[in-house]
This record gives sequence, structure tokens and C-alpha cells, in this order.
Amino acid sequence: MGCSDKRNSKENQASVVVYTSLDQVFSEPILKAFEEKTGIKVKAVYDSEATKTTRLVNRLIAEKQSPQADVFWNSELGRIYL
Repeated sequence: MGCSDKRNSKENQASVVVYTSLDQVFSEPILKAFEEKTGIKVKAVYDSEATKTTRLVNRLIAEKQSPQADVFWNSELGRIYL
């Protein structure tokens, strides 16, 4: 998955996968506004309050050979350093 310029049909509609540690209540309105403005579908993957950024960072490390996320929106800078 990822960004694409094929916008002729719903099957080929552009999309972006966003991994975000920002609370859904705050990030969802911004992501929806982005969708409305650009026509690019956002597929958000949220982290839980308990694990915050740690789970997403571990997921990114595990996916390093075949990344699934187009964007990593991190709100916890201190937890991403290895």
C-alpha cells in the first residue's frame, strides 16, 4: 500500500497508511480534513494509551524489510530513540 496517482476508480483510489501515536481524538479530525482536501484515503493505525509509541516503533522495526506505513506521526519523541 501507499500513495498512488490512480484516482479513476474506488479500487485505484490513492491512499496512505499512517501509523500514529497521537491520541485518536486529536489526530482523527486532522486526518479527515486531509482526506477531504486531497481526496487521498487515510488508513490510520493507532497505538494504545498503554504502549503509546513503543508498539508502533517495534512494528516499524519488524517491518523494516517491507514497510507498511507511509507516514509515522509520532507525538512521543523521547520513546523512539533506540
